[in-house]
Amino acid sequence: MSKADILNCKQAHTPGGWSPLTGKMSEENLFRAGLKRLIVAAVVIAVLFNLPAYCETGQKRQAEPAASQILTIDQAVSMAKTTNRAMKNAWLEVQKTEDTLKAAKTAFFPSIEFSASVTRTLKDMKFNLMSDASPSSQLYSGDSSTTAVTIPADTDVSGAVKITQPLSQLYRISVEVEIERKTHEIAAERQRQTRQDIVNGVKKLYYELVQSESTLSAISEAMAFYRELARLLDDQLRQETVLRYEVLEVKAQLAKYEYDEMTIKNTIITMKEQMNELLAREISTPFEVVSVPEPEMVLKEEDFSESTMRALKERPDIRMSELTAMQAEFAKKSKASEYIPDLSLAFSYHTLSNLSVGFTFASVVLTWKQPDWGKTWHELAARKRALQQAENDIEAAREKAVVDINKTKRKFAETRKLLDVRRLNRESAQDKLSTSLNMYKAGSILLKDLLKDQAAMAEADRLCHEAHGAYFSARADLDKALSEE
Repeated sequence: MSKADILNCKQAHTPGGWSPLTGKMSEENLFRAGLKRLIVAAVVIAVLFNLPAYCETGQKRQAEPAASQILTIDQAVSMAKTTNRAMKNAWLEVQKTEDTLKAAKTAFFPSIEFSASVTRTLKDMKFNLMSDASPSSQLYSGDSSTTAVTIPADTDVSGAVKITQPLSQLYRISVEVEIERKTHEIAAERQRQTRQDIVNGVKKLYYELVQSESTLSAISEAMAFYRELARLLDDQLRQETVLRYEVLEVKAQLAKYEYDEMTIKNTIITMKEQMNELLAREISTPFEVVSVPEPEMVLKEEDFSESTMRALKERPDIRMSELTAMQAEFAKKSKASEYIPDLSLAFSYHTLSNLSVGFTFASVVLTWKQPDWGKTWHELAARKRALQQAENDIEAAREKAVVDINKTKRKFAETRKLLDVRRLNRESAQDKLSTSLNMYKAGSILLKDLLKDQAAMAEADRLCHEAHGAYFSARADLDKALSEE
């Protein structure tokens, strides 16, 4: 075998075609190696250029706010009952009056007083004591026999304990406890009234939010209609089949709807902030509302009469007027009890540091502030008149409640009937507008006729949304009038 054959054999069996004698690669292998390096470089460059985008995407994902949660009307009402600040203050007021009631009950128990004093004489106390002889005999005889006594300056410590149990005052104390009890019950009814007011406000605001969302959806549909109409008119304007002012009228109406859309969106944001304030949570908390099923309720006369009778017993305003009258009755009794003298039984114990024994006393104390020149009589007369006023307020509250219940019932029936009318009007206007649009595309009617039908449709839709909101608002008012939450 020749030297050339040996070299060719070694080159053939060398990986990659690399020759150990020449130290070079073949042209094909050089091309492959260069292609690999090019691919690797392209991948590295792509990663480096896309790294900021990847980082930015990650930051955006981290910065994205939490998705809005669905808030149902039942959840909103439940949260308002527990977290609303006015509700918390009403609850605190009930607790305050309960503490005052418990404090008034302590007057039944004996009062215990402790006292102590420290006394220091500033100088010696000197006395001249006469002898045993009669002072009159010494005066006539001229002889005076006295003994000088000196008490040195000293410090004395004294203490006393006194226990006093009221006796005749127990009746007045029991009456005053009843006054505080009625105050506590009035606070509880006021808390219930506050809760009903808050529930009514939350319901109305929620219904307004649902209505506004529905109005926004209707505006979006109207904008889609005007965009499509503007596109058709632009095509016809290029074909010179319509006038330019007609196109501008459509575009102006489209701009108006865009403005209405911005306005209703801002209104929705404001109402959501108000809802968050009622729920006592962060103002910017995002949430979404859901449609509320219509209460298909037909009020039968017999059922309504039962609801009215129950409401007249349970309404907070009537209950507060009744409790106020009871409180006025007890206040009158309390003032009349001042004619009874105060009789108390007292026990006391006294001791002095200079004495080896103490002293115990038992006493009966009678106090009667009479005459008072008619003061108690006039104050009692004033409280009798206050009781008469409270009794009149009960009748006025009941009559006012009956008027309120009947009024809200009639309003609810009216809004229900009006909602049916508005829905029929909107359905009619919608069908007419759809027909007019097809006729306009076919060239059967003029543009002004189409715009007229569209304006009628927009007005019918607006009135329908208003009737829907009024219906739900009347339902919330009826629940409140019937003392239902």
